[in-house]
Amino acid sequence: MNDASRLAIGQAQYSALLYPQGTFVDDVIVHRLGEDDYLLVINAGTREKDFNWVRDNTHQFNCAVENLSDDFTQIAIQGPKGVNVLQRLTDANMSAVKFYWVTRGTLCGLKNVLMGRTGYTAEDGFEIYIPSDEETSTRSGMRFWRREKSLARSHAAWVRATRCGSKANCRSTDTKSRT
Repeated sequence: MNDASRLAIGQAQYSALLYPQGTFVDDVIVHRLGEDDYLLVINAGTREKDFNWVRDNTHQFNCAVENLSDDFTQIAIQGPKGVNVLQRLTDANMSAVKFYWVTRGTLCGLKNVLMGRTGYTAEDGFEIYIPSDEETSTRSGMRFWRREKSLARSHAAWVRATRCGSKANCRSTDTKSRT
C-alpha cells in the first residue's frame, strides 16, 4: 500500500497488505533496517496467512523473503511512562528515538537488540525484538521480565510479550526492485 523504499534507514511505517481487488489482508509495520533490508512485522495471530501472502506476492521482485517468526520474541512496552521504563533497561537513548523509528542497543545485557518506537495502542510505546533462542530466553529474557515487571507497575506502563514473534524479513537483492 505504501512505498517502503522511500523510508529512511531506521524508519518504520504503518501499512497494509491488500488483495488484488483492494480488500484488506492485514495491517503491518515495515521497518527499513538497511539499504536493502526490511523487517515486516505481521500479525502474530494470523502470521501463517500473512506470511503466505507476502511470499506469494513477491515473486515479481528480486528479493528473498524469510519467515523469522520463531526466531524472535516481541515485547511491547506501552503507556505514558513506557520510555522511562525502557530507558532504565537499556543503554540506548530512548527519548531520542522518534515515533515510528528504530534503534539498536544493549537491553538487560543483550547486545544489538532492535527497539522500535511503534505500537498497537494510541499510547506512546516501544516494541522490542529479542532472539528466541534457548540461551537468550532462559538467561536474559527472564532477567528482563523480573526487572521490567516491577518497573512497569511503578511507572504507569504495561507490557505484553508475544512468543510467536510476528515477523517476516524481506531482503531485496536488487536495488531497482524493492519490496
